[in-house]
Amino acid sequence: ESGWFGRGVHVQSGSTLVADGLRVSGSRDAAVAVLGSTGRLVGGELSGTTLAPFSDGSGEGGEGLVLMLGDGEAPAAFTIDGTRFDDNARAGIFVDGVQATVDASAVDGNAYSFVVQNGGSLGGTETCEVGADQEDRSAESGLDPLPIYDEPME
Repeated sequence: ESGWFGRGVHVQSGSTLVADGLRVSGSRDAAVAVLGSTGRLVGGELSGTTLAPFSDGSGEGGEGLVLMLGDGEAPAAFTIDGTRFDDNARAGIFVDGVQATVDASAVDGNAYSFVVQNGGSLGGTETCEVGADQEDRSAESGLDPLPIYDEPME
């Protein structure tokens, strides 16, 4: 069963996530949520995350990987290499205010391939295998941000 907020893995501000071959499937909200922390994902798969409306109405989740600011600080670096993001209800990779890079990953069957907002960036998306049936919101401007719950744990 999913952990906090329905997340498979939740990484708090100031931490480091280093994962080789991590597989998380069937979570609610997010397979992996990283708030204000550095990290690296190599290989593995984040898939099948479902929508989970939050009780306070602030969002509904559904992402494979969520990278967000935490406590007002951005991660120094977050890299993704050779990881699969399949069949998540919203975004394969969701980046909010964070600088990240992705390389040679596969993103397929999600509502959105990449969502990048609030001053974030995701380099390297051209090296990814992306499904034709999903939308990429990373290059658009003036979009209303997708709501997502980002309250740090106490």
